[in-house]
Amino acid sequence: MREAVSREQWMAVLERMKPFGTRYVSDRAVFSGIDSRVLFEAIAYLHGHGLVESLNQKSIDQIWNWGGVSLTPAGVDYLSIDGGLTEEAKTITVRFDADTLKALICNQVDVSEAAEEEKGKIKHAVRSLGNEGLKALTSELVKLGIQASPELVSWLGSALL
Repeated sequence: MREAVSREQWMAVLERMKPFGTRYVSDRAVFSGIDSRVLFEAIAYLHGHGLVESLNQKSIDQIWNWGGVSLTPAGVDYLSIDGGLTEEAKTITVRFDADTLKALICNQVDVSEAAEEEKGKIKHAVRSLGNEGLKALTSELVKLGIQASPELVSWLGSALL
């Protein structure tokens, strides 16, 4: 029966591989100091999750034979600070023309019950926003809109089911 390896153990294996990127690691000495059982089980675990390619083989009598290992692109991304392309693939990009988006926001300001002076200041601030400021504002508006929608579940049900 396979024993579970801890996060600390499989992360130690990944960290040793990090300097090699996706290049093949044939030298087992790269992993010196890591118990053989832990090394092979960690590599099998990481392989099962698509973070490494393993050329190691387990014999019929359950003995591991070293064949080498390499990080997959997903493994490199896992180790990167920003998550690389793997993280980008989880991001949905919606494109709006900046002027169109500003006009939509300003139209909603116009129909609000705020004082005319306040409306003017807000619309001026919106029109003055750069792209990064507009992105941040839009992200917060989407969150606020979802939180403030009392019929969200009903609407999602009719739209999706």
